[in-house]
Amino acid sequence: MFRPLSRRFRLLFRAGLSACCCLLLAACESTDVEDASATNLSEAEKTEAAQLVLKCEEAYAALAGEMEALQAKRAGEDGEDAPLPAHLREALQETVDRHEEVVDRFPGAPGADAVLYRLGLMHTALEDWGDAHEAFQKLLEWYPGSGMFHHALEREMDLARRLLDTEPSSFLGIEIGSQTSLGVEILETFLEVAPFAPDAPEALYRLGRHRFEDGSYDEAVVLFETLVRRFPGSSYRIKAEYEAARAHFKKFTGLDYDITPLEEALDRFRAFIEIHAEDDSEIARDLVGRDRGKDAPAGERYTAARGWVHLIENLLAEKNYELGEWYRGRGEEPAARSYFRFTILEYPRTPWAKKAEEKLEAMEPAGH
Repeated sequence: MFRPLSRRFRLLFRAGLSACCCLLLAACESTDVEDASATNLSEAEKTEAAQLVLKCEEAYAALAGEMEALQAKRAGEDGEDAPLPAHLREALQETVDRHEEVVDRFPGAPGADAVLYRLGLMHTALEDWGDAHEAFQKLLEWYPGSGMFHHALEREMDLARRLLDTEPSSFLGIEIGSQTSLGVEILETFLEVAPFAPDAPEALYRLGRHRFEDGSYDEAVVLFETLVRRFPGSSYRIKAEYEAARAHFKKFTGLDYDITPLEEALDRFRAFIEIHAEDDSEIARDLVGRDRGKDAPAGERYTAARGWVHLIENLLAEKNYELGEWYRGRGEEPAARSYFRFTILEYPRTPWAKKAEEKLEAMEPAGH
C-alpha cells in the first residue's frame, strides 16, 4: 500500500514546493500558456480569481513546509512510512477544498494549471487516486501549452505504476482494493495526450501486458507492435517483441483447430532469436534463452525463446505427423509420404521426425 510519508512522498512534496512556489508561480504569471478551457472573465472575476490563486499558493507553501519539517524529524526512523497524521490530513483536505474552488469557479483563470497540478499532488498524498488522476488529466487536456504539462505526465505515470504494481488485498478469498482498472485508464489517457512522450514506451508495454493478462491477445499484439515501430531504440522494445510472439501463441486453441497462431508464433520466436542472439545485454540473454544440453531434465533443455521454439516445433511436427498417419490410414500413400517428409525436413529435432522416418521405411515396398 502507498504510504505518503515514504521517500517518494518527500520527493513529491519537494517537487510541489519548488515547482509550485517558483516554477508554478512563473507559469501563473505567464501569458504564453494556451488553454482549451479559457473563459472570458470580467475584471472583477479576474481579480477574485487572482486572489484565490494566491491564497491557494500560500496555503500549499505553508503545508509543504510543515511536511518538510516533519520529514526532517523522522529521517532514519523506522516509522518513516507511517500514515499521515490526522492534523496534516485535515490540513491537506482544507487546502484541497481551496484549490477545487478555483478549478470549479475559474477553470480558465491565469494560474489554474498550477492549481490543478498542486491539486493532483495533494490528492495523491491523500491516496485519493481517482481524484488525483482527474486533476492531472484536466491539466493535460485544458493546458497543453503549460509549463506543468510534462510534470503532470510524470505524475500520471507514477500513479499508474503505483496502482498496477500494488498487490490487491483480499477478504474471505474475495479480491478487494484492486485499482488496476484506474491504472489502465491512466495509461490510456497518457497515450492519448502524449503518444511520443519519454514514458510512452513504458505505457505501451504496461498496457500491452495488461491486455495480454486479460486475454485480449490481438489488442496486446497491436500495442507491442506500436511500441516496436515508434520506439525502436527503447529498452522496452526487446520485451515487446518477445511478448508479441507469446501473444500469438496464446491465441492457439489446440491442434484440432486453426494452427495459424502457432506458425506465426514460431516465425516470430525464430526471428527474435536471430536478431538478438548476438546481443550481449542481460535482458537479451535472458529472453533469447539457451540450450542446457542433452543431460538437462526432460522439458527443461531449452529456455525462454529457444524453449518456445522447441515447444512449437514439437506441436507442429505432431500435427503434420498425424496428418500423414490419417492419409496412410485412408490408403493415400503419396499424401502420407509428403507429410512424413515435411515433418522430417522442417522439424528434425523432434521425436516426431524419428517416427516419420520409421513410417517412411515401413511404407517402402519389400526389397526396395
